[in-house]
Amino acid sequence: MAAEAFIQCRVTTETKGKVRTFAARQQLSGSCPSESALLQQLIDLMLQTAGAGALGPIEEEGKPPRGTGVTIRLRAEDQALLHARAAARGIPSATYVSMLTRAHLRNLTISP
Repeated sequence: MAAEAFIQCRVTTETKGKVRTFAARQQLSGSCPSESALLQQLIDLMLQTAGAGALGPIEEEGKPPRGTGVTIRLRAEDQALLHARAAARGIPSATYVSMLTRAHLRNLTISP
C-alpha cells in the first residue's frame, strides 16, 4: 500500500540532529530520508506492540470526506458584503455561503 498521509511534529534542532545521527548509524535508506524511514519503523513497531493493527482505520470526526470542499473567488466588494451579512447573523462567512448554496439548490427559504 502506498503511503499517502503525513504525521508531523515539531522537535528541537538538537533532537532532529540526534534522530538523523541515529538513523545514519542504522544505515537506513530507501525512497524517503533516513529520519523518515526510522520514524516509520518506530510507528510500525509501536502499533504492533500495542495491538493496534487489528483496530482498522479510524474515521476523523467532524472532517468532511476529501473532495467535498469548494473554492470560490469573490471581488473585494462582494467579499466585504459577504463578511458583513455573515457577521450580522453571527456565523462564519463560509457557513453563510454554504447555507445560501444549499437553499438555492434545494429551493429553500433562508429566514432572516
